[in-house]
Amino acid sequence: LPYAQSARFEVEGKLSDQGVFTGHFVQTYHGDIGTMLRATFRSVPQSQWKLLMQQFSNATGFGGEVKTPDISPIEQTSQPFQIAYDYSREKYGQWDDRRITPPMPPVGWELAPGVKQIKPADDVEIGSPGDQVYHTAVQIPAGWTLYPPTGVDLKEDWAEYHSSYVFKDGTYTAERRLMMKKDKIPLDQWDKYLAFRRGIYEDEERTAV
Repeated sequence: LPYAQSARFEVEGKLSDQGVFTGHFVQTYHGDIGTMLRATFRSVPQSQWKLLMQQFSNATGFGGEVKTPDISPIEQTSQPFQIAYDYSREKYGQWDDRRITPPMPPVGWELAPGVKQIKPADDVEIGSPGDQVYHTAVQIPAGWTLYPPTGVDLKEDWAEYHSSYVFKDGTYTAERRLMMKKDKIPLDQWDKYLAFRRGIYEDEERTAV
């Protein structure tokens, strides 16, 4: 691509003392994902966009209800593609255990323990350089206390991953950022590549209590 790819996922929301989460989601894409989403929305009648957004939300791990979707003009291909909607879900996160995770989808590089990867014969292709930023802020019920996990910093020549988790003034704020600095990883760094992905998985699996 003639520009660096980018994806930004932002959520402002609140959690009730009954475990009901309500929030506003804004997702902005510039690059391959934005192109695919434009094509998808173009192929579906506008009267069915709410249903399409519900399916998209479910596919990214958010099984609650999508309301009032707002889609940026599909024809303006020189601009990032943006989708926004209101969202609600009962018993958000691991509510019965009083544990929650930030309302974020996976970054796409996770590698769970025990999952085997076949080492390729050549350097590892990882796509065009770009940046993914996920930022969420969730207001916790008044009088409640939350203990966030510690952030993670992973850095290699070909990619970086950073996360931070803060609870202040009744709001749980989280940010995750994945930066792709090159389009491939040297084969002699295969073990570092696997460790990098496992580190992302471990970070995403941790919960605030």
